[in-house]
Amino acid sequence: AGLKMGDVDLIVTPRGHVVRADNGKTVAEDIGHSGNPSPVTHDGIIYFGDVMASAVRLNTGFKDEELWNATLPDDVFGSPVLHDGVLFIVTGKGELHALETQGKGEKKSLFKPRQLFGDNESGEPVTFASLTLAGKYLFLSANQGGVVVLEATRDAKLVAINKFPGSGSGSTPVFSGKDIFLRSGDKLYCIGE
Repeated sequence: AGLKMGDVDLIVTPRGHVVRADNGKTVAEDIGHSGNPSPVTHDGIIYFGDVMASAVRLNTGFKDEELWNATLPDDVFGSPVLHDGVLFIVTGKGELHALETQGKGEKKSLFKPRQLFGDNESGEPVTFASLTLAGKYLFLSANQGGVVVLEATRDAKLVAINKFPGSGSGSTPVFSGKDIFLRSGDKLYCIGE
């Protein structure tokens, strides 16, 4: 994730290291941790969306302060989405969590975590994809094919579950204008007007 402090451009890694973009020098270490997801930044705050989710602020001396944290029940593979003061995170088992970004201390999800791809009795991951925000909707693809569409609101109401032919993939939907690009099996689909 990119972050700007004054006129210094910084890069924050999933492992919580902060480096200067101009010379690669490390200015802070272990400020947070994500195994797979990339952190996201907004207004000088870094959000880590993993099993141990957290919000961290750096001061001008690059000293970190944890603002809040949350514990999720399962591994997270895809990166979160931050929208309108809510950090949306999906576990590998397809469980959606929404964390209010304001406040301090220990956070709980804004709603009861919900399974986006039905019951997962196998215990195997059902999604490796990152959430994607396009317009007023969140999109998430399943490993076995299909895309869930949710409202990008605090309630994250389900809009649609779209099935696609093929064996699915762990890839993330990508948008270009009004077109969505999806991989399913060994094929790439473009859906548009």
